[in-house]
Amino acid sequence: MLSYLFEHQSVDVLLVLVLCVSLILGIRRMLVTILVVGGSMLPEFHPGDRLLGLRLWPKRIIQKGTIGAVFRESEAKDRFADESLRLKRIVGVSGDSVISWFQDLPEHLKPTLSKYYDSQGKRIFTVPKDSLFIQGDNSKFSIDSRLWGSISTKSIYAVVVARIKSDANWISSPNDDTGSGLRKN
Repeated sequence: MLSYLFEHQSVDVLLVLVLCVSLILGIRRMLVTILVVGGSMLPEFHPGDRLLGLRLWPKRIIQKGTIGAVFRESEAKDRFADESLRLKRIVGVSGDSVISWFQDLPEHLKPTLSKYYDSQGKRIFTVPKDSLFIQGDNSKFSIDSRLWGSISTKSIYAVVVARIKSDANWISSPNDDTGSGLRKN
C-alpha cells in the first residue's frame, strides 16, 4: 500500500513539474525584453533603456499611440535578427489619412523625397486595410513609414508594455517619463 502511494505521488510531482516548465516557457514565448540602441524614439526612450514587450497581444491593443518593435516586409527573412527590428509609434491605422511635413524629415532624406511633397511641404498618406503607419517620436532622426510607406499589421514583433528600470529594478509604463534600433535580449 505504501509503495502504491509513493508511485502515484511521483506521478503527481512529475505532472506539476511538467506544468510549471510549460508555464514558464509559455510566458517566455509571450514576453521579450528589448534594449533600445537608437535615438529615433527620443525623448520617450533613450539608448540603453530596457523595455518589456508582449509578443502575443489582443487585436484591440494595436491602435494609434501604441509603440511596437516592428520589422519591414523586405526584412521579413531576417525577422528575428536584432538589426532588422525598429522601435516605432503607430500614428495611423487602416483607413486613416496621415500628414507628413517635409520640414520634419531627416536632412539626408529630403533630396530623395522632395518630389513627393506638395508646394506647402505636405504629403498625405492613406493607410491601407490591415496596415499601419509608424513613425519615430524624434522625427528628424527617424527612418519610418514616411520613407517606407505603410507596413502590414503582421510586421509587429512585439508591443511595448513597460519600461524596465534596470538601475532601480522596477517596471513603469512607457509613458511615465521621457530608438530607431533595438536589441532583443
